[in-house]
Amino acid sequence: MVGLIIMLTVSAVIGWLASLFVGTLGGFIIGVVIFVVWFRFNQNQGTNGLYKANLSSYFSFRKRGRTVGDALQMMIEARYRFSETNLNAALWMLSGIPESETDEMRVVEAVFSVFCIENGLPPEAERYRSEIRNLYRKMSQISGFS
Repeated sequence: MVGLIIMLTVSAVIGWLASLFVGTLGGFIIGVVIFVVWFRFNQNQGTNGLYKANLSSYFSFRKRGRTVGDALQMMIEARYRFSETNLNAALWMLSGIPESETDEMRVVEAVFSVFCIENGLPPEAERYRSEIRNLYRKMSQISGFS
């Protein structure tokens, strides 16, 4: 919340300064555009950070010899060690992912489930899954699990 207030304040100041050169309407438009771009950038970075943190945790457990299922469970337990409500929700969602699916699909769905617990179900769910899938493929190659 504090970050949002800072973003609004900085955008307003920049808009005000711009209005001195390009008029009130121009300054307002510049301020709004700066806020929207900055907000979207921060939102995207937070989402990618969540994906990377969970996938890094998963691959760390896999490197230690854990099975896919165990690594996913441990990834969730590590993420939610201080939130029993989120832990139970994530483990319940994990139990609904069929073990007969590919490792990639199971990991993508588990990371997507964590995302949904923290942010709600996005309107473009497949786009988010695709982002997770692409990052999974990159990280699995780096980790030697491709």
